[in-house]
Amino acid sequence: MHWGHVVKNKELGELYASVVIRFFAVSMIMIFTPLYLYNLNFSIVQIFMFYGCMALSHAFGVFLGGQFSSKYGLKHSMLISIPIMIAYYLLLISLGKIPNLYWLAAILFGISNSIFYIGYHTDFSKSSEVKKRGEQIGFSMILTSISRALGPLIGGVIVVLFGFPTLLLIVCFLLLASVVPLFFSNEIHEQIDFSYKKIFKHKSWRDYLAYLGWGIEGYSRSIVWPLFVFIFIVSSYTVIGSVTTLSLIACTLFIFIVGRVSDINRRTLLTTGVYLNFGIWIIRSLVNAPIQVFVIDTAGGVNRPLITVPSDALSYDKSDGKSHLEYIMFREYSIHLGGLLLCMFMIIFNSLPFGIYIAAGASLLYLLF
Repeated sequence: MHWGHVVKNKELGELYASVVIRFFAVSMIMIFTPLYLYNLNFSIVQIFMFYGCMALSHAFGVFLGGQFSSKYGLKHSMLISIPIMIAYYLLLISLGKIPNLYWLAAILFGISNSIFYIGYHTDFSKSSEVKKRGEQIGFSMILTSISRALGPLIGGVIVVLFGFPTLLLIVCFLLLASVVPLFFSNEIHEQIDFSYKKIFKHKSWRDYLAYLGWGIEGYSRSIVWPLFVFIFIVSSYTVIGSVTTLSLIACTLFIFIVGRVSDINRRTLLTTGVYLNFGIWIIRSLVNAPIQVFVIDTAGGVNRPLITVPSDALSYDKSDGKSHLEYIMFREYSIHLGGLLLCMFMIIFNSLPFGIYIAAGASLLYLLF
């Protein structure tokens, strides 16, 4: 890894700076959100109804995000997502007094995320270089992993010392700061004609299933696993935040290697990572002590780049030669439909251990990519 492509590629440099701030802000609170809802006496079913509503609004917000990006530009798409996200966090603060607003909060988060990621992934796929894409994605993940590693630890300390509302306000301020680096260069536009048929036309069913698995496994890692640890193993914000931080540090160190190797043989790396990830999820179902949480989360952190770096690179590769925006819309829709499927399973079966097994099985769908 080196800094040369950042200096030469101004567009990527701005993206790196923006997402580092954003991911630090979001990581300070994301892992604690399901725990916050649980402490507000939301049941497991209600929590997954919240995230199911979020996933559904994210999936269909993709079309809103695509239209906005096409008309106003990718950077303005990322910009407009910020006030919507802040409105979500302000509603989250109010749930203790007005719990019925949870559905509105979930919708706002889903729409904000969809608008942001449509702009971000399209911008990255257009700005990154095919022959250096794995390295450039790896570099981006190193920066974001460092910020994500610090986030949960700092967020956990703030929650314990000052409370959840204070943490939310800090997050809102950082989100506003995250959009500043984006506008040091010109806006990017990509005009496309929108229709449901065109978005999904000529797309591979293998890619569709792989993205569904991506969504199921990703939502499980963000919701099922933190709840499982908090309810059954250790009910401590600081411990969970610290363990998450350490696993992300392990992930960051390993990305240095994976980023370069990914440009040589992406599919071999992805296949290796998928099988290891499956085993890690199975072992997670057997964990019953804090030290075991630390060990398995560290193993997951080390293995994660084997999946994320090559899968992101392959995803951007598939968008080359066609409308970048159109393919990213297909990707985002499919991923969050997978998240919705997970939430539906969890509402029906109401079992966190069952959710871990679903994640393990769904993670194998990466092999279809």
